[in-house]
Formats: sequence, structure tokens, C-alpha cells
Amino acid sequence: MLDIFGVVSVSGVQQSKVWNKKTSLTTKTRRVVKRMKKSYLILVASISTILFIYLMSGISIAVSDDDAILELIETAETPEDHIKIVNYYMEQTERMEKMASKHEAMAEAYKEGGESMSIQRERCVKLSEESKATAKEYKAMAIEHEKIAHEMMNHESQ
Repeated sequence: MLDIFGVVSVSGVQQSKVWNKKTSLTTKTRRVVKRMKKSYLILVASISTILFIYLMSGISIAVSDDDAILELIETAETPEDHIKIVNYYMEQTERMEKMASKHEAMAEAYKEGGESMSIQRERCVKLSEESKATAKEYKAMAIEHEKIAHEMMNHESQ
């Protein structure tokens, strides 16, 4: 009997045989081999696609380096460039909103310190308000770049 590895077993003695298309295989074995080949190709294609998307998403979306954002702002020419800038500003918006919440919590904590901590509480309130204002400005900048990207996409489609 011939197994999938091309080994012929005759009365308990195994002999090596080169497996090729001319080798006699049962219909069931052929189907199994075909399914394995298809499954392998699907697996390789899936892994390749996932890897490609993963790598491209890191390149096309993330702009965390301050020097990189400066260069991108100076050279932005495509809708994709402006979307990268939008993402950067939205990250900054989120960061500043978290900072504002942190300073609000700190101001509440300083209330427990009584009159001696009132100056610290006032500073935290001020920092919270400034952080909220900064977040608002970042968001406005993101909205403007989003508008630019949409205008460029609309212009390209016409």
C-alpha cells in the first residue's frame, strides 16, 4: 500500500518509491491531498494578508515622533498624509483630555488638605482648564485636516 509520503508497504517490508502524478493513488487520497494543498495556500495567503495589513497600518497611521509630524505637516500632499495628521491630532486630543481629568482628580484630592493646600488645588484646576482648552484646539486642527483630506478626495474623484 502507498502512503502519502511515497512509501510502499508490502507484507510488512517498506520500500521507498518516488511519488509523482503517475503513482497510483486512490480517489480518496487524491481528494485529501488536494484539500491539503488548498488549505495550505489559503493559510499562506491569509497570513500574508494579515502581515501586510499589520505592517501598512503601522506605516500609514502612526505618527508619534514630533520631528515626523513636523516633516509631514510641511510635505503633506495627499489625503492619506492629511489623515495621518488627523490621527496625530486626535491622539494629542485624547492625551490632553486624560491630562485634564488627572488634574481635576488632583484638585479634588487637594481639597482634603484643607486651606494649606488651596494654592495647589487652584493650580490643578488651572492646569485642567488649560488641558481642556489645548484638547479643544487639537480637535479643531484635526477637523481642519480632515476637511482638507475630504476635499482632496472629492477633487481626485472628479
